[in-house]
Amino acid sequence: MRKKGFFCLLSAVIAFLLLFLPAVGLLPGTVAATGISAERGWPAKTQVSAGSAFTAAVRADGTLWTWGYDQRVAQLGINALRPEQVGRDINWSAVSGGGDQIAALSAALKTDGTLWTWGWPLRWDLDRYPGDRPITSKAPMQVGRDTDWAAVSVGGAHFVALKTDGTLWAWGANRHGQLGDGTTTPRNVPVQVGRDTDWTNVSAGASHTVALKRNGTLWAWGWNLYGQLGIGTGGDPKAFASHTSIPPTYADEHTPVQVGKDRDWVAVSAGSGRTAAIKSDGTLWVWGMHGIVATGVDRVQVRPLRVGQDTDWAVISLGNNHAVAVKTDGTLWAWGVNDFGKLGIGIDPVPGRPNTTGTGWPMQVGRDRDWATVSVGSNHTAALKADGTLWTWGWNLHGQLGGGNIISRNSPTIVTFAPVAPGTSEMIKLYPRQQNGTPANSEAAPFIENGRTLVPLRFLGEWLGAVFRWEPIKKEVTFTKETVTIRMRLGESKAHIHEEGAAPRTVPLDAPARAVRGRTVVPLRFVSENLGAKVSWTDVETIIVRR
Repeated sequence: MRKKGFFCLLSAVIAFLLLFLPAVGLLPGTVAATGISAERGWPAKTQVSAGSAFTAAVRADGTLWTWGYDQRVAQLGINALRPEQVGRDINWSAVSGGGDQIAALSAALKTDGTLWTWGWPLRWDLDRYPGDRPITSKAPMQVGRDTDWAAVSVGGAHFVALKTDGTLWAWGANRHGQLGDGTTTPRNVPVQVGRDTDWTNVSAGASHTVALKRNGTLWAWGWNLYGQLGIGTGGDPKAFASHTSIPPTYADEHTPVQVGKDRDWVAVSAGSGRTAAIKSDGTLWVWGMHGIVATGVDRVQVRPLRVGQDTDWAVISLGNNHAVAVKTDGTLWAWGVNDFGKLGIGIDPVPGRPNTTGTGWPMQVGRDRDWATVSVGSNHTAALKADGTLWTWGWNLHGQLGGGNIISRNSPTIVTFAPVAPGTSEMIKLYPRQQNGTPANSEAAPFIENGRTLVPLRFLGEWLGAVFRWEPIKKEVTFTKETVTIRMRLGESKAHIHEEGAAPRTVPLDAPARAVRGRTVVPLRFVSENLGAKVSWTDVETIIVRR
């Protein structure tokens, strides 16, 4: 009995450490839970994926939606605070979100077996590892012409996908061999992982990959600094102390390596420097970053370690430094660091000390027993219930919770998916890219000139709900909303305002409307406030526009 108690205690401590401290090269997390119900727009059959700082979902009607750090318009520095439909196609079947705390990458499948990807190029990866750049786009772009894709998983900077014939393919960043093709060469098109045709499931982590075969064996490859491959290597204390910006590669594996000899694995999730998997007997196992402290092994677990004695685990998902799992009885459990309240247990983190409210052992999230599945992003979580409702909680700086605001949540709360009621205040965040000069990209991102922020004409008009018109001959811009009309001519330091029932007036402009790389930009505050919106700066040098 004493040995059994010691084993339980030891398992708890290690499970806590495995998820309690952050890793290097992170994937892409105040309070109340958020869900999107079937009657509010999400039918019962919905698939969801939490990415770096955004969320994506496929509804039962085949439409695709995203919100948060919006990779479709990321170059404009715009975040979508509510679910927004991606295109008009109605034949989407699955979606996967990834990226890191700057980047946002997505991949999705259609019912015809085609595969599509889009996202924001990885600045984090490019800065450190020149050349590691997967092909990306702000709108879904088809990957080749194949029509036999069956599943896809997006990591920190790489993609891994399964075909219906059981073959496995990968592309993207490859510094740590996470593509599994025996090299460290980045790939812009899918390359086959070995020649096996019996792969059944795959999960892409920050810089490593894990996959299951039809015979129940588990395989891993890529980054292994923290022993996240689970093959008994990695975890050198000297490597932890020596590396700075570029993680060491001494323990990496460039081709699939079997994890142990067991043949009863049924589910797996790769996170940031750690991995978790479930066996057919319902047991849950974790390994990687921050595990047992013993001679020769400093704060890592290099082989699978069982979490407690429960045998009813059904779904597991790993994030930055926390985990969330579903049991067969429909209960939801979370553990790890609790910054931003991302465990969903209703406890606010202590400012500056997020670890003080974390838990090293699975803790039940609420009392509901109807959870169906869960997906964990870097620092936020999205989960579905059996009735089709979708819930989010955790970090919300970019609106990834989908509630129309940037307030983080510490417990699951419903995010309504309904038209905004008249009089409801909505807001959007903008990030000026460059001061006193033209933007660095071709999309004319928000920028500051003479102390005034200029934004793309079309974006601002659509966001404010105004009717806008561009007259190329006069080079004149006109905004009309309800009883107010604003006219500005490109290059002129004045604007004309006409409001019903009032005399027309002309006002000076510190920053006139003008063309930047083929895009017309207009002064944000002047147009917004004259059309009834409010503009304010935050303490992190971003702009909030409330309409």
